[in-house]
Amino acid sequence: MKKIQTHVLLITCWLGFISLSHATSVIEHRGKFLKAEKWLQQNKDFEFLNAIDDLKAYPLYPLLQSKWLRKNLHEDAAIIKFLNTYKLEKSAAVLRRHWLKKIIEQQQWQKFLTHYNVKDTKTNLQCYHQLAQYHVGNREAALKATSKLWLTPKSLPTECNDLFNLFKTTTYYSPELIWQRFQMALEKGKKGNISLANY
Repeated sequence: MKKIQTHVLLITCWLGFISLSHATSVIEHRGKFLKAEKWLQQNKDFEFLNAIDDLKAYPLYPLLQSKWLRKNLHEDAAIIKFLNTYKLEKSAAVLRRHWLKKIIEQQQWQKFLTHYNVKDTKTNLQCYHQLAQYHVGNREAALKATSKLWLTPKSLPTECNDLFNLFKTTTYYSPELIWQRFQMALEKGKKGNISLANY
């Protein structure tokens, strides 16, 4: 009986030590995370990159790294590695959108198509996708898809302007299509839609 009590006491002490070590580790990581976040805000890259090396096991590490990459969208290799590693993280989806916008601004059409996620439902990225498709030679498919994007009862993001300005110079932009969008805007009946119909 005495042996059992001794074993129980040893196990309890051991578990208590493990819990204390874990709590200390969490507190240390939290402190390092806050420091790294501060250095990120101050654009102190050297200090920031040194700090996050110790945070790879910390749950908020992907968020912190994605914020740095959003400030350094020229770091293609690091971004691709991050997107492959944390593909299910929300921070990866946000980073991809910022990166793809930069790629479009640089008119790197094929590069955009290589890294575009067709499952992304954001309208601005769909517009970028069709713009890239048009510029790499898939013009007919891009213009047909643009007809569907344009045919909506609400105003579209400004990121779609380049695509639609191009679209309006083609035969796909017809009086019939304009009339359809006008009717859709009126049928919805909201103030914003009425403004679109007037436009």
